[in-house]
Amino acid sequence: MGGSMDTAVGRDRFWEMFKGRAVVVSELPAGPSRVLANVASEMAGRDKASLRTRAEYEALFDLLLAHVPPAPPAKLRLVDETGRPTAAARAIEDYIGASLGKQEFFDADMYVVHVTGFRPGRDVLTEPRPARGARVDVWNTDPAGRRRVPALSGGGALFSSQAFSLKNTGNRTLRAPKRSWRIILDAAGHDNRLAGMIRINLKAMYNDPSQMREALAWRLFRHSRSPGAAAHVCQAGLWAGLPGPLLGHRTGRQEIPEG
Repeated sequence: MGGSMDTAVGRDRFWEMFKGRAVVVSELPAGPSRVLANVASEMAGRDKASLRTRAEYEALFDLLLAHVPPAPPAKLRLVDETGRPTAAARAIEDYIGASLGKQEFFDADMYVVHVTGFRPGRDVLTEPRPARGARVDVWNTDPAGRRRVPALSGGGALFSSQAFSLKNTGNRTLRAPKRSWRIILDAAGHDNRLAGMIRINLKAMYNDPSQMREALAWRLFRHSRSPGAAAHVCQAGLWAGLPGPLLGHRTGRQEIPEG
């Protein structure tokens, strides 16, 4: 946590520490930190795979508060009378170490983006279509896996949502047999985010199957060392589970705001 860490944190400050990040429960060490994370997820009515909503983090704050004498007014004490980290401070270190933000998300090798209950038919979706009754799940997977449909990892899905829209993207490849997709998460609240992002871009690379141009472009971006390029080069392979001929591998790209 470093020497600049507050000696006590309140509920709002605790939420700010983790907003836009997901604590992956399976990455936590066995013991109190993981137990409390599971309880917080249960209290918020979620699936125990990760903590990412404000309700979960507030439940976790209350659980930690119950294990350490509070610092008034209702703050979480991080150091004891001797200046040593409290059990709550050590737990927070565990949560930070197991948390996933945008940078850590794109550092991983490969993810599954699995969409169920959505039937686009043969239409090319040039405008976002609300995916009513559908669900998107995202989880980490092994790039060397041989299964046609990668299995859900033991820790469960990193992210799940039923509030999103879908559209096709691309210029020359907009109507290609293997389409590119953009998943647009409902931006009604901060809880519906994947590592802080509201858009998941899945590029089919139909006109560059070898991805040689992609490799050269990303290498050029890395060497340029510009802020935009550094953000653009954050990418990961994603397996997009969309119906019928849409099934297959795609490249996930971080979206960079214009300007």
